[in-house]
Amino acid sequence: MSYAPPEENTLGVIIGSKSRRREADATRRVIRAATPRRASLGTGFIGIGAAVVSGLVAIYGFVWFVSYLSEYPHPLYPSLAWALLITTLLATFIYSRVIGDQLPNWAFALYGLGLAGTVALDLYGIWPLHNVGHFATASIAAGVSLVLVITLRRSWDVVISAALLGAALVAAMFFDNRGGIDVLAPQITTLALATIPAMVGVFTVAGFRRLVQVELDRVLVQSTVSAPRF
Repeated sequence: MSYAPPEENTLGVIIGSKSRRREADATRRVIRAATPRRASLGTGFIGIGAAVVSGLVAIYGFVWFVSYLSEYPHPLYPSLAWALLITTLLATFIYSRVIGDQLPNWAFALYGLGLAGTVALDLYGIWPLHNVGHFATASIAAGVSLVLVITLRRSWDVVISAALLGAALVAAMFFDNRGGIDVLAPQITTLALATIPAMVGVFTVAGFRRLVQVELDRVLVQSTVSAPRF
């Protein structure tokens, strides 16, 4: 009776010198299957809520965009800004949900470029009106849409993105302001609407994660202490 070496190990991975490529593929499948893909600590539900908030703000801003359409000197550029923003939001939301509540670096970079293009087109279209705070619509929605990724990216990624957006709006308001102090109130309101939601979302998610992690640690310690001894 002759001995035949096994064709696979206990993990179902094919072994043998002639099957190293298949072995590597099988190993990757096993590791990928054992890796959690969904957001932990219930932050996925916060992400869904953030997506709903982004959608509502986008609808609100789009209504204002339609009402200002006749006043825009170049309505094509704000229209392109809204088209780019909607495409970016839908693509990011669908992709992040498909791959399991994640957003890789390259996808986040594309998301940032989409938001930057939205702000640039919106500001270019309303620049001749000399009142960014009053006529900016897609730029505000782009800032609020950062809450869409607060559960998918690190806190600093969102904070830096919001800060860059705020800096761009401040620069535009400074160089394109011919109304003086009379337009100061809408400028401040626009800046706050575009930046504060993302900041609040970051601190909310960070606090939620810290709270849940502490409670999980307490439950683990309590279960260890109160475990029966034999």
